[in-house]
Amino acid sequence: KVPNLKPYVFDSIISTTDVEHWSKQRSEYQPAFSMNNSLKPLIPISNKRAKKCVDILFELSEGLTREVEINDFFLNETHAQLQLAMFGFSDKFQEENNKEIRCTFSGKNQEYGKVIVPNLLEEVNKSNGPLSKAIKERSSEKKTKLETPGNALIFSYAGHDTTGNTLTWLIYELSKNQGLQQELYKEVQQFWDEQKDREIEYLDFK
Repeated sequence: KVPNLKPYVFDSIISTTDVEHWSKQRSEYQPAFSMNNSLKPLIPISNKRAKKCVDILFELSEGLTREVEINDFFLNETHAQLQLAMFGFSDKFQEENNKEIRCTFSGKNQEYGKVIVPNLLEEVNKSNGPLSKAIKERSSEKKTKLETPGNALIFSYAGHDTTGNTLTWLIYELSKNQGLQQELYKEVQQFWDEQKDREIEYLDFK
C-alpha cells in the first residue's frame, strides 16, 4: 500500500490504507487476471493489435528508411494493448487518449488530468473487458466513492511502462548481438513456416 499516492489515485487498490478495504478489492479484481477465464479469450484482440503494429512501424519508419524512437513506440503499444484487451475500450478512445494518459501520469499535460477521470469512467461503463467488468461489478461492501476513479486510473496505466521498457531493452540487446538476433529470427520464421495460415493461440507462447 502506497498512501502517498492517495492525492492522485484516491482509494485505489494500491493507495488505500485500510487493510480490509484492500483485501476486498483484491479478491474482487483478481478474477479479471484469471488466465483461463479472462486472459486467454483476449488473444485475438491482442493479435489483431500486434498485426497493426507492423503497419505502424512501417509508417513511422517511412518505409524502413528512417529510425524509430522504439521506446515511445513500445510504450504506446503496451498501453494500447492494455486498453483494448483488458478494458475492452474502443479503438477511437484508445487512439485519442493513449498518449494523453501516459503524459499525465509522467507529470506532463496536467490540464488533461482534470478530464481524464470522467473520460475513463464513461468508457469503462461502455466496455466489457475483464477490468471494465470488474470495476462495474464490484460489490458495495467496503467500497468508497473514490475507489472506482482511483482504480480506473491505476489499471489504465499500471504495467504498460514496465512492459514497454523491458521490450525496449530486449531490442537494444538484440541490436548489440546480431548472432542472437538472427537465431531468434530463424526460430520465429520456422514457427510460422510450420503453422502456415492460422492465427496465433495462447498455447503457442510456450
